[in-house]
Amino acid sequence: ASAGPATWHAGCLTPDTSEGLRCLDLHEHPLWWCASLHNARKCAGDCGTEGLREAYCCLRSSETALCKDCAAPYAEKSGIGQLRTRHHLRPLAPIALPRGPKQSRLPCVGAMVPGGCRSQAECFAEDAAKAAGTAAFCAETGFLICGACLADQELGEATARTRKADIDSLPESVPRIQAALKAHPGEVFALAEAGLFAGLSRCLGAAGAGAGGRAAAAAAGGKGGAGAKGQKGKGASAEGGGPAAGEEGDAGISRRGGSSSSAAADVAAARGLALDLGAWLASPAPERVHAGPLLVDTGNGTWVEAFALAEDMCSFDGAWTDEAEPGRWVRNLSGHTLYPPVPGSDPGADHAIEVVGCGLAEFNGRYLPDGVKNGRTKYCRVGGGPQTLNYSSGSWYLCHNYGGSWYQAVGDGELPPTGGWSVGSRGSAPPPTSVERSSGSALAASPA
Repeated sequence: ASAGPATWHAGCLTPDTSEGLRCLDLHEHPLWWCASLHNARKCAGDCGTEGLREAYCCLRSSETALCKDCAAPYAEKSGIGQLRTRHHLRPLAPIALPRGPKQSRLPCVGAMVPGGCRSQAECFAEDAAKAAGTAAFCAETGFLICGACLADQELGEATARTRKADIDSLPESVPRIQAALKAHPGEVFALAEAGLFAGLSRCLGAAGAGAGGRAAAAAAGGKGGAGAKGQKGKGASAEGGGPAAGEEGDAGISRRGGSSSSAAADVAAARGLALDLGAWLASPAPERVHAGPLLVDTGNGTWVEAFALAEDMCSFDGAWTDEAEPGRWVRNLSGHTLYPPVPGSDPGADHAIEVVGCGLAEFNGRYLPDGVKNGRTKYCRVGGGPQTLNYSSGSWYLCHNYGGSWYQAVGDGELPPTGGWSVGSRGSAPPPTSVERSSGSALAASPA
């Protein structure tokens, strides 16, 4: 300790990212101690000290620096011991989040499981208070779990408390509800009993009332009306309301921010879930179902879960059936009727995208769903950073924060094209050789 922290120089060495100081509630990248800085820096911590000539700095960005005093709370936790969780195969390193998990540049994986992140849901307030300011992190995969979620032995399981939390937080919780219904179709009955349909009705009714109010205000304001507080917002057109020419409507908006576009996407997802539930309830038994979880109507008012291992094989009550005639087993398994789970309106709820072969290595890696943009799932790269993947106007783009074009491919499918990629205006050859769908969920374990 008396010798001081190790000093790194970006021009000489590329240190292991697992050795950096993690301050995820201030900056998404690791920080290293740098002495004799060429340019004086300002501390990004609470002290705001200017003129720093030595500090913890990000080697990828010259804008972030942290003095020794502000770094002390993070250094106390950094690299001390290892933690394990059943939700991740790799060991995790404890890190500090003095500003709280809500300020983290990486989301807690608990945000996509029943009930949401235990540090942010009101019904887990007592648990969050006990583990405030702590988290566990895997530098190799970007996996982050807050202290409250790490301590919750029921994380990932649906209970009466998590169902209430998800229904109360509609429409933001729609992806979590969809993921729960895909994994356990029988959860639809417990959610219905807990008030899911009433919650969706309340959510969509409030959204409709809000839209009517905004329409009336827009009509009263007239063409060219001013933005909030009488000032036209950044990126607004000369006639008000829309993005400037050549700009996307939510360019520059944080992925974790509460923009109007993200709120509209949440409401659209809630509407999609309501329509899916209605279609499922009204549909007859299908002629054929795909491999995966199923619901079985036993005919006496009881429903149980089953699992189809393949399109011609299913297990139920210990009995195996393999009918030669395609689809026949669907209606004739022990005299019961099978139903597929409630369809999800978000195709990105249970998968990831693997990008390989980009000339700019920063774009290679795994991308996870990050909401909806322009009617398609959008993705952000695991491990933080600005790299994103999204659809816009007939093409898919690898870009920064959902803006610009580093690599692009023509296609308007629900998922990005696997091939046909080209170098965009800001990219470097070669374009990605593969953009493939892979299995992935909020709690997907990476290979050891």
